[in-house]
Amino acid sequence: MFVMIVLLSWSAIVYSLIIHARTISNEPIGKYEDAGEGTLNYLATFIVPMISLDISDPSTLVANLILFLILGQLYTMGDLLYLNPVFTLFGYHVIRDTNNKSILFSKLTISELHDYGKSDLNQVQVSILGYTGIKILRKVIENEKTIQE
Repeated sequence: MFVMIVLLSWSAIVYSLIIHARTISNEPIGKYEDAGEGTLNYLATFIVPMISLDISDPSTLVANLILFLILGQLYTMGDLLYLNPVFTLFGYHVIRDTNNKSILFSKLTISELHDYGKSDLNQVQVSILGYTGIKILRKVIENEKTIQE
């Protein structure tokens, strides 16, 4: 129970830091593609061993602990942290910029971003998530002038 409380507290702190990260730049709206295709694989990779976990057998606990450590290391080394399904549960879409292959978390869908991107003047305001290089979309800045007819 103590471990769960610590993990939930840590998650709440990290989520708060993500939401309140300082804004660092405005960027032109690019062309985007879905980058969250591996989220279900990520989830299945961790759910299947947890379902088969027998907490009364110490060897199963040790084997699963080693498995989770190896998987965590592989996801971290492969820069696949953005595949974590928690972001999806909080309503973020995982999007990849096709020009520079950077990852963007956005509450807006790809089609909504493309609609905003039809004007060369519109930009997105982004923050960087820690040292990962993953960007969080804060808001869309519309600079189009209204034409009076």
